[in-house]
Amino acid sequence: MIFLSVIDEMLNVLALVKESKRVVNVIKREGKAEKKALEVAVKEMEDIQRMQKNSIKEEAKTNAAYAQALRTFRNEEKVYLAARSKYVRAQADLQVGTPLFSSIIVFANRCRWNANFQVFEDSREASRDHAQRITEMLQEKNREVEWLRAQKAADDVSSPILRCAGVRAY
Repeated sequence: MIFLSVIDEMLNVLALVKESKRVVNVIKREGKAEKKALEVAVKEMEDIQRMQKNSIKEEAKTNAAYAQALRTFRNEEKVYLAARSKYVRAQADLQVGTPLFSSIIVFANRCRWNANFQVFEDSREASRDHAQRITEMLQEKNREVEWLRAQKAADDVSSPILRCAGVRAY
């Protein structure tokens, strides 16, 4: 009878060891899955950072193009206003009886308004919106990565079975 109880105890210990090994394997697989999820999230964050960098470059280019278009527009506007004032003076002189200078009319026809000015403004606004959306995506991915890191750290701390058994989970 004593012999049977020792055998029963040994069977129980063996079953406990076998169950412990299964738990360790489950925890190891879970750790590997969490590590993989963290790697994927970090890779996505790198991609979003690259997109953000490109969108910032694009925004800078559109701002430069907008500034150039604005300078051109201002210069053309000055020329137009000068020609217009000469034209108005010439009209006033005509009404008084002074001869009309045809060169003033030709000069006024040469002046033009920059019709593409609105296109530059729209492009600049779209570029700014795109950069803002990319930045928001990057912030969201940063939050996700930090959450995954916290989960992994919590799991690393809360796995005393692995530390007692001397098994590396990751």
